[in-house]
Amino acid sequence: MRIWLCSRTREYRRVAATVVLPGQWVVELGCHEGVTTSLLSKRRPGFVLGVDRSAHAVRTATGRFPQLHFGVADALDSQLHELRENLQNRGATLADVKACFLDLGGDARLSTVLHALANLHCLPHLELLVAKSEELVRLKKQSEMLVQADVGGLCCGAEKVE
Repeated sequence: MRIWLCSRTREYRRVAATVVLPGQWVVELGCHEGVTTSLLSKRRPGFVLGVDRSAHAVRTATGRFPQLHFGVADALDSQLHELRENLQNRGATLADVKACFLDLGGDARLSTVLHALANLHCLPHLELLVAKSEELVRLKKQSEMLVQADVGGLCCGAEKVE
């Protein structure tokens, strides 16, 4: 699996505009008002679904980008029930998702981001993960000595967008 860590919205959107290959099924967890989901759809993947736990954010995204698919789902749900339901309503399953963009807010607590990342075990064919988290990027930087010493760890093999 390829992993990209971003600390800023600009980096996150740059990855969204360049890294996803056409034909991939993509989910954005934490789509907010849909801007990054829109960028993902321009790459012409087979399917893009933006979800957010805020119904207000989803209504705003749907209003801004009516041609795209949005739904309410919480990335902190350990079985991703709402995401599963949103995908099923569009003829897909969790197994169809090849790429996941995760944006719980760049300043989200590390424990919250790690909780959401742990829930991605429900996506068995995930090939690409892009996470926006200042804390996760900070942790990666602090642990680079461990990675270089081949001790392995959380961010081993991760790529960072500068």
